[in-house]
Amino acid sequence: MDLKSECVNGIQYKYGSEWTRELESKQHWEFYWHQQKIMEGIINAEHGEILEIGVGSGFTANYCRSKGFKVTTLDIDADKHPDIIGNAVSYEFPYKYDYLMAFEVFEHMPYTEFEKIVFKIPKFVRRYAFISLPRNERVLLSVDLKLPKIPSISFEWRILKGRISTEAHHWEIDYKEHSAEKVESLFLNAGLKIIKKMKCNYIKFYALEINKR
Repeated sequence: MDLKSECVNGIQYKYGSEWTRELESKQHWEFYWHQQKIMEGIINAEHGEILEIGVGSGFTANYCRSKGFKVTTLDIDADKHPDIIGNAVSYEFPYKYDYLMAFEVFEHMPYTEFEKIVFKIPKFVRRYAFISLPRNERVLLSVDLKLPKIPSISFEWRILKGRISTEAHHWEIDYKEHSAEKVESLFLNAGLKIIKKMKCNYIKFYALEINKR
């Protein structure tokens, strides 16, 4: 995939929109399902406005709009047609939104910038933030058994990759010093309480409640 490159405050960001115009894999549809599942029972269209950082294909924002939510999108990539074109780290949000969606986006910035925006979240989000992050893993062995008269059995053996294979990723969970424990401690230190966690393939999903200080 051809990526565009932009330098903001001395940091090189790589991104692209070509993939958003292609039909997507079953795996990506499963990611979309988990994006909605992590929010289930927490968000309420009658009492909230959503900010989405990272437009992607636009699927989740449009799905939420179809359910009655007001959604404002922000993205560094103008080709994805966000409501706001800007870098989430440096952008000064004029007011608070009730909910934040940021799926498959924060790994596209250096970890130090991710830290900055995590501490910034309570300043522009009132209630809950929903975030996904990739884990640096790959499937070494996958087995599906279907035998008569017993339920099917699925087994996977996953190991750490030890390298980042996606060009636009700056970091991933459990790659070098960025352990899951470190990331989750960051959330807590920033005043974000983890109320729900899910995992689909190599993507970890978090529902975070904003601590009203």
